[in-house]
Amino acid sequence: MRQITPLTMEVSLHRAGQKEYSITIRLKNSGAQPVLVNERLLPWNYPQSLHMHAQSLRRYTDILVEATQREEPGKSVVPLGVGEGLDGSFSLNERFPALGEVLEDENDAVSIDWVCRLSVPVTCPDGPGGTFLIRRTRSHEGGASTEKEGPTLQMDVSLLNMGKHNYKLHVRLTNKSAASVTVGGTFPWHYTYDLPVRAMRLNDIPGVIEQSLGPERPPIRPKVKMNRGEFVEGDLELNRRFINLHNELFEHDVIIFWTCNLLSVNVSCEHGSGGAFLLQRGKEGDQAGF
Repeated sequence: MRQITPLTMEVSLHRAGQKEYSITIRLKNSGAQPVLVNERLLPWNYPQSLHMHAQSLRRYTDILVEATQREEPGKSVVPLGVGEGLDGSFSLNERFPALGEVLEDENDAVSIDWVCRLSVPVTCPDGPGGTFLIRRTRSHEGGASTEKEGPTLQMDVSLLNMGKHNYKLHVRLTNKSAASVTVGGTFPWHYTYDLPVRAMRLNDIPGVIEQSLGPERPPIRPKVKMNRGEFVEGDLELNRRFINLHNELFEHDVIIFWTCNLLSVNVSCEHGSGGAFLLQRGKEGDQAGF
């Protein structure tokens, strides 16, 4: 048996009760050989083995503090045959005790970022990581999400490598409804608070990179009328948002998380709650892998 071989990991969010949420992880041996796995280091036995970051979307400076597990995990090695899987879950509320309190604010939401990295080598079908969006519900029993009023636009986000460690997020908003809509003219490329974005070092976990958000009040811009099928688009400059990004990439891989949530307009995203892009460290001018 080999100690190191590809394991695939899938991570999902589940609502477990009133303001109670859990994370479920599925690990599968996708390699050609059986593997040995330290069972006690698996996330449902030792949650700190899966790096996560939780943050209020209304108050960017409010990062939810994690409850640390004091007991160090022991060793209990179990075999995992080819094609076999293991799955388990842990409470998100126990890991982030303030989660329920933040969700008491009907205007707030919480982003949960996770990194595709464990104490055992893994790969993830969704890329370098992912993000979940938790909104307050109208009824803790009914489970319906509280949404902003107004039309919903489809949002697509892609990463642009401009060279020399300079990157942009290209954001396109498309009117997919049957009728024309009029929306406010302030979008993420105008107002940094509008699109929730986080940057994290992968070589120095935990390592959240500080943001420069600019003025809290959005600029006043004329409204935009969009007929069916029309779109507006623009670029969010990551090096302006994260002023140390250029230097960070000389020493660290960086993962960029974005959340499918705008302050100025309702949006929906093809990939659910958001996504993540990997920027690989290297000399200036190297191409990033994503």
